[in-house]
Amino acid sequence: MRLDLSLPLIVFAATSVAMAAYPLCEGRMKALYKHEKFKTQDIILLIIAFSTVITITALAPQLALQVFFVTIYSVGLFLFAYTFWPKWYVAVLLPAAFILLYLYHWTLVELSIFSFAFVVFLAMALNGFFNWKTSALFAGLLTVVDVIQVFGTKLMITSTMKIVALKLPLMIILPTFPSQGQIGIGLGDIFLAILLSLQTYQKLGRNLGLTCSVSVSLMFLILEAVQLNFRLQFFPATVAVVVGWLATVCLSKALNIRHTGISFRRAPSG
Repeated sequence: MRLDLSLPLIVFAATSVAMAAYPLCEGRMKALYKHEKFKTQDIILLIIAFSTVITITALAPQLALQVFFVTIYSVGLFLFAYTFWPKWYVAVLLPAAFILLYLYHWTLVELSIFSFAFVVFLAMALNGFFNWKTSALFAGLLTVVDVIQVFGTKLMITSTMKIVALKLPLMIILPTFPSQGQIGIGLGDIFLAILLSLQTYQKLGRNLGLTCSVSVSLMFLILEAVQLNFRLQFFPATVAVVVGWLATVCLSKALNIRHTGISFRRAPSG
């Protein structure tokens, strides 16, 4: 039986790092990225935008995709650095380092490190735009679109192959362990796992937030084992995320845990 621990562990690491880091930078995130909560129509537009990007990625020339995503990614890295070091001449060093590495020394190690850092920051930055209900709506609609584009239109597969060919930092690629091979996961799937873990942490408390992280990771372990042993080349990973999250929600109902609406912000001293 083929089995992989690498992917579940990286998902658990990403969600855990985000839950540990978010309380430390929630105030700065909200100050820098002032926003209103997403409404239902905003979520629908977001899903339409996501589907459009996947379609364009599948159909557009590779050079155009490379220029577009490297530019967008560099801007995102600048914002990431500026959040923690609010001086532009310091923040610009991170995207500059990324561009130099991408052009002259870009391996799977650098790709995965930059992808990991980027998706953790992005999920923390956008978490404040969501509430419990819009997160659930976003997760449900995204999963439906993911299933359609993997098994139906195949556009997700085409776009993924292009991203891999261009070595764009839009996914994490890992060696499988203990089975030998490689496995990749898109940043959208990790983003959803972090978002739902953070929302669960805020709504149901720290313990169930961590339970959500573990549950999602276990679902990746199970579904990836199915994928490896039945030789399925592609599988919509959002299914693993949503099933793991729903298992946590059901556990909270069984334990009769109330929704608390926790804020990560620290109380002012004095």
